[in-house]
Parts: sequence; C-alpha cells; structure tokens
Amino acid sequence: MTSGLDCTCDRLRKLTRRVTQIYDWHLQPSGLRITQFSLLATLGAAKSVSVTELAEALGMDRTTLIRNLRPLERSGYLTVDAGSDRRSQKLNRKNARETLYHLQVQDAFRSEMIITVNQFPL
Repeated sequence: MTSGLDCTCDRLRKLTRRVTQIYDWHLQPSGLRITQFSLLATLGAAKSVSVTELAEALGMDRTTLIRNLRPLERSGYLTVDAGSDRRSQKLNRKNARETLYHLQVQDAFRSEMIITVNQFPL
C-alpha cells in the first residue's frame, strides 16, 4: 500500500522512520534505542551538563527530557545530581559504554545507510 503522497515531505518522513529502524536494530545489543543513544551522545560531548542546558541543546522541554533520562539513570549510564541551587540538576555520564556501542553501530550502519538513502530519492 502506498501513502498516496509523492512529495519531499512524505519521502523524508519515510526515510527518517527507516533510519530509526536501522539504528534501533544495530543498537539492540546495548539495550538502547536511538532516542536514548542521542541523549547520551549529546551528553557525552560535555561529560557533565545541567538538565536545562541539555534540553536547550536538544530543543526539548525539560520535563520531557527528565522523563527520557530516568531509564538511562536506572540502567547506570548517567547520574542526575543536585545542581548549584535547589531547582537545578546536573547530569553526569558514569562510563563510556555508549562510546563503544557508537563505534560499533557506526561501522555496521554506514553501508546499510548508503543503500537505504539511495532507495529514497529526494
């Protein structure tokens, strides 16, 4: 079945869904989803950052970000600590597990991505 649309927006939406599926498949051994992985990758660049700073960097609402961070905290990827005042929270990466997965995912992902992108001419 086709969507009935044949526009750039429709093709981009299909492509991004496919890219998400590919990343999720390659991330399965880590137990992460691409949405969680992107949070860790952004946090990894800074090592320690406030929730507000990370939310702004990702263009997310603080409440949504905190809800998405809880499973990562429970899994031991990061800690959420008190910040400089009562209202702020500081995020700290606990280890570099996601970096290893990132390298493995990128190698496996690259060739599959080239094929996928070629299937969706914009």
